[in-house]
Amino acid sequence: MSEKGTVFVALFSGINVGGNRIVKMVELRAFFEDLGFSDVASYVQSGNVVFRSKKGDAATLKKQIEAAFEKKWGFHSRIMVRDAGWLRRLLIAAGLTMQWSDPAKGTLKADGLEVKAEQAGRATRVTFLSSVGADKDVLCRYAGFVGSPASEMPPPVPQDPSLIAQMKTDLLKKQKVLQADTGYGPSTVTFHSQDDFADFKITAVKETADERRYEISVLLPSEACILARENVDDAAAGFGGATETPKTQPVRASVSLTYRSDAGVWHLADAAISHIERTK
Repeated sequence: MSEKGTVFVALFSGINVGGNRIVKMVELRAFFEDLGFSDVASYVQSGNVVFRSKKGDAATLKKQIEAAFEKKWGFHSRIMVRDAGWLRRLLIAAGLTMQWSDPAKGTLKADGLEVKAEQAGRATRVTFLSSVGADKDVLCRYAGFVGSPASEMPPPVPQDPSLIAQMKTDLLKKQKVLQADTGYGPSTVTFHSQDDFADFKITAVKETADERRYEISVLLPSEACILARENVDDAAAGFGGATETPKTQPVRASVSLTYRSDAGVWHLADAAISHIERTK
């Protein structure tokens, strides 16, 4: 931590939505300053605040801010607090491209983008929209975090050719992999040949003494896949008199593979689709 402190971003939920739980940004900024934070800036009416703190980590600050906020406004707002390094890594991963930035001066050239970060369940979604002049100062603060290469990025997942070849062989033996019913029936992928694997990448690995779980991303031909949601939509359109349009675009599937050890030999114990969608 520098002498000036650490820069954090606080993301509020459930305020200024549909005309309810209104919190004016000028009052929110003053609230943060009263708590002893410096360099406070709010982001339009979103309830996102950038600030600097000389003490405390993200978890401690979250508890402090939530308690003080509820005491002042009389209702609870779930707040996510992260340091600037998290936001920098998040924005880079989301693909923010800047031609240049000067965080010290608060200036940048980034094709007029504004940044919105919001939590959705266990994930965080970053959206890039057109910026207006009033957002310039805060946009500079956000984009300034990505002015230099990210630090502490997780190492890339090794792409072992022999392991990938074994996974492909195991999936061909299994032949069919399903996604749990999401309300439209199960989606399925049926593997016919090595040619089905247009693109294959290991995206995550979790390993214990007797179990290895891999997350893979694979690009598949349309004819190898049945997307339950599409079938329901096509049936509904058919009842309405519409003609079904053939779908030929490849399909991207995320698949969880679980391997277990049996007398020192690893074998595929389970495979399931975690996400599947047609490419645009």
